Amino acid sequence: MKHFFYTFAFAIISVLTYGQDILTFEDANLEVNEYRNGGDLPLDDNYFYFNDVRFQSNYDTMFQYWTSGWAVSTVKDSTTNGFSNLYGAYPFAGADESLTFMVGQYTSTIEIPDTLGAIINSIDITNASFPLLVMRDGDPSGFSKKFGGDDGNDPDYFLLDIKGIDVNGDSIGNVSFYLADYRFEDNTQDYIIKEWTTVDLTELGIVKSLEFSLSSSDANQFGILTPALYCVDNFKYAYTTNVENTIIANVSIGPNPTLGNLFVDMQENQGSQISLFNLNGQLIKSWYSVESRTTLDLSSLKKGSYLIHIQSDENVYTEKVFVH
Repeated sequence: MKHFFYTFAFAIISVLTYGQDILTFEDANLEVNEYRNGGDLPLDDNYFYFNDVRFQSNYDTMFQYWTSGWAVSTVKDSTTNGFSNLYGAYPFAGADESLTFMVGQYTSTIEIPDTLGAIINSIDITNASFPLLVMRDGDPSGFSKKFGGDDGNDPDYFLLDIKGIDVNGDSIGNVSFYLADYRFEDNTQDYIIKEWTTVDLTELGIVKSLEFSLSSSDANQFGILTPALYCVDNFKYAYTTNVENTIIANVSIGPNPTLGNLFVDMQENQGSQISLFNLNGQLIKSWYSVESRTTLDLSSLKKGSYLIHIQSDENVYTEKVFVH
């Protein structure tokens, strides 16, 4: 059966490969308790750039106010309840006790520069201080409500949706993350996110951009009343690029094409996440392998082409497979 296998260790011609990266935003080079909200960005290019990944910021130059999108922050303020605290993360630091993080307001967009898009592995998310204090204690101005109400029984929620957009501009999936959830019958289960939490985004597949949006139970006809802020850090992604004559790793897959079972041999990559995507970038199946050989059952899939994506601590790459 050996002749059925395509062995990556020997030669690869014009394959689609991936490079891993993580954005921690420390290269913004801010001092403690500083922020940049887009007011100093060019009018014709209102983006923050980190490794060429673009974070859009919308700033009203007439009223000198950050209206939506992203800001970069190192603000340490977990106690001020009010509009003077737009840039603090409630954990009082970035993820992993780092200095810098991003603050999103209302709808925010992250755009991947590579034309082929990227697989977003995960992102760390937490509440900004202002909305957390309002949800927990109520709004001193009376504009927004305390979650749960006076008796704690109101079924309130604060929801962040992350939508994946492909190279054609079409939505290919959504990941929902509750920044607060008071909808449980047992009030002791109600919660507000107070720590940095890692959110897995691999199910979105290969995306060209991410769109973040908020919804809340505290809303009226004009929109949500809960302060529309949230914080992110540790943006982990694997970008796609065309490479010729590249040696990747001692990995073999086969038979390819396959009628059902696909064998993945990994001589040096035990402990790998294996994901299968369709050509629209949507996740079909995933496996975690700790063996040198893994058998993937693809017999339930429709005939056609798929992308198999394998990620270990040291290598990330993909290859097209065919199901007959």
